[in-house]
Amino acid sequence: MTLMNALNRLAVTASKRTDVIIVAFMLMAIAMMIIPMPTYLVDALIGVNIALSLLILIVAFYINHSVEFSALPPLILLSTLFRLSLSITTTRLILLDGNAGHIVKAFGDFVIAGQVVVGLVVFLIITVAQFVVITKGAERVAEVAARFTLDAMPGKQMSIDNDLRNGDIDQFEARRRRSRLERESQMFGAMDGAMKFVKGDAIAGLVILFVNLLGGMMIGMVQRGMPFAEAAHVYSLLTVGDGLIAQIPALLISVAAGTVVTRVNSDGEERDLGTEIVRQLSASHRALGLTALILLGVGMLPGFPLLVFVGLAAVLGGSAFVLWHRDRRAARSLVKDELPEHETMAEPGASSGASGASNDAAEDALESAERPRDSQVLLSIGTGLAEAAPLQPLRQRIEALCHDIRIDLGVEVPLPEVYLDRSLPVDGFQVELEGVPVSEGEFSGKALLLQDDPVHAQLVSVETLEAPSPIGSRPGRWAGREHAERLQDAGIGFLFADEVLREVLDRMLRRYAADFLGIQETRLMLEQLEGKYGELIKEVLRILPLQRIAEALRLLVSEGVSIRNRRGLLESMVEWGSIESDAGRLTEHLRAGLARQISHQYADRNRVISAFVLAPALEEQLRATLARQEKSRDSLPDDIGRTVLVQLRRLCDMLPEHDSTVLLVHSELRRCMRRLIVRGELQLAVLSFRELASEYNLQAVGTVSLTDVLARPASRAGAVTPLATAS
Repeated sequence: MTLMNALNRLAVTASKRTDVIIVAFMLMAIAMMIIPMPTYLVDALIGVNIALSLLILIVAFYINHSVEFSALPPLILLSTLFRLSLSITTTRLILLDGNAGHIVKAFGDFVIAGQVVVGLVVFLIITVAQFVVITKGAERVAEVAARFTLDAMPGKQMSIDNDLRNGDIDQFEARRRRSRLERESQMFGAMDGAMKFVKGDAIAGLVILFVNLLGGMMIGMVQRGMPFAEAAHVYSLLTVGDGLIAQIPALLISVAAGTVVTRVNSDGEERDLGTEIVRQLSASHRALGLTALILLGVGMLPGFPLLVFVGLAAVLGGSAFVLWHRDRRAARSLVKDELPEHETMAEPGASSGASGASNDAAEDALESAERPRDSQVLLSIGTGLAEAAPLQPLRQRIEALCHDIRIDLGVEVPLPEVYLDRSLPVDGFQVELEGVPVSEGEFSGKALLLQDDPVHAQLVSVETLEAPSPIGSRPGRWAGREHAERLQDAGIGFLFADEVLREVLDRMLRRYAADFLGIQETRLMLEQLEGKYGELIKEVLRILPLQRIAEALRLLVSEGVSIRNRRGLLESMVEWGSIESDAGRLTEHLRAGLARQISHQYADRNRVISAFVLAPALEEQLRATLARQEKSRDSLPDDIGRTVLVQLRRLCDMLPEHDSTVLLVHSELRRCMRRLIVRGELQLAVLSFRELASEYNLQAVGTVSLTDVLARPASRAGAVTPLATAS
């Protein structure tokens, strides 16, 4: 009992003084190189070496992020030092006594198994594989990771600063991210150097192998009078055993280091390596099923063990079936969660009593409500749409929509109210802004609006009907609600009635978002920013009146440009506010300051912006025309405007709906071309070359001229031009 208490006190004391333990460990490793050790102590230290290597490997597998194991580089140094000290100690024992302990002898007996040459070959294969494959690869990955991590640091720091300025994160989170970024860069830089220790350890292992083998045989034959065969057997056994107890822990450390440096880190979802590997390998039942079929085919080849490959194919095929069944059940449950809110057209009475009661309560609430008088935005719907779009889910979608618009544009839009208007057609709707209708239409609440190619619906035997779409300028394809589950299983996108109404509101709120940004809202916005940018706001208000600031912000929002980058906008206002007295011209400079944001908004995943451009002759003619009209530089002659508008409409008709292609013009022409586009009611953004960031590329897909329309095919086969060289 007294011994247990003493050990317990020793463990508690050691846990409080871990620094002393590490220092003692280093001193012991250095002392082992000089002081001879007894064999029983060498066996214990070899066990410690193996245990330490296993622990490092397992910890490397279970961390969620590489930074969580930032102590790995110094651990590699310490373990390498300890391993070399052990090798020197065992070499001394082999050459002096011909005995290096039980573990060394056991490893040698197990690997050689009476065959000296075979044992040496196996040991050399293990050593060379570690040196050439694992260590060399991990060293290269560590070198590249260190370089890329250091190169990416300025961009990551700017991203953190932007998130902090935009209010997406607070000061505490910004400090945490900066600290993590600094630790990550330091760690990968240290890993680049630490891998040199692993590489050097592998080379030292080969040198020690030849020293033990040749030196031991010479000592055995010369000093101890052993025959050649006996000396070769004894010292080969000890040499291979000593090499293995050094190389196996070194191999474990190399694998651990390679695991950490090859890890793809993600701040969004953090999982240990085993979970991540299993999750990604089992993500697709198709991949598992196809692999099972290939293995089954390989097993059928002459001479191959059929039972082995059939067993593997059965395991993978069974896993694929389980995953397929799970995904199918999840998809069905998702549709069933939606369908109580959107009862099918074929079974109008099939909904549960609770669902029916909920819908009735929602309709009663709509009927009992009076028409809102002071609502800024009002959505009125007919009785048919009220039945197809339950009130509660519809309101939830509208609230989420307002949140999305606030995030996208940086403007607080009012929450639309919903009203059941029996004077409307059964399937009619109307959107009012400040009591004035801005959008109205009809669509069947018992139908689904397809968001995919109608050919895909035909492939699964779903009949569709072409009818006007309330969310687009072109007709849409509609299908009955009884096909919802079949379309869901086929992965074909569609919208229910409440989702269509949400899209209608989305178009209207974004189109008129600038109307909700007045002088009062601008003042409130500046007051909220005074805590962060007090001096900057004072300078802006000294240069510009509040009315001109509000007008410039409204012009940006009216063209769908987000004003969330408050600091960038304020900086541009300070720079150009004293130069430009006109809000429109000031807005052009603000847009140029948001070049990267605007380019990202209209670029595809490959950072390519598709654009219509003006023919050089037409552009020169328009600029000359505007130069002669000093009093109205923002308007084009009617004849030229009509011609350009007709050709732009022809080009737009060649594009798929909701395409992100823009019209790219000279900065002097952007305002007048924007006015022309608005007058022609075209859904086409107008950008100037000043608004294009250099890291994006340009792809011209059509040319506007006064004589003809030179358009490339819609396949986007046109040449891609870096914007750094575009003029």
